[in-house]
Amino acid sequence: MIAGSIAYFGRYSLDEANNVLSLDIHAGTLANLTGNPAEKRTITSLTDSELKFTRPFMQDVTLEVVFKRAK
Repeated sequence: MIAGSIAYFGRYSLDEANNVLSLDIHAGTLANLTGNPAEKRTITSLTDSELKFTRPFMQDVTLEVVFKRAK
């Protein structure tokens, strides 16, 4: 395991009208990530090469995640 990393996979769905990304995580490096299809992310930026979204994490903590398209 690599310290400080999180990995997961599953089905993503996008509500473009409300800028919401929903995930149905099937498995991941942390057991508590799976099985919560109600978990939503708010998209802050979406371009051809990059996706940015925020996700509530803990009380008073919000994560910002950035995915960049590989070249």
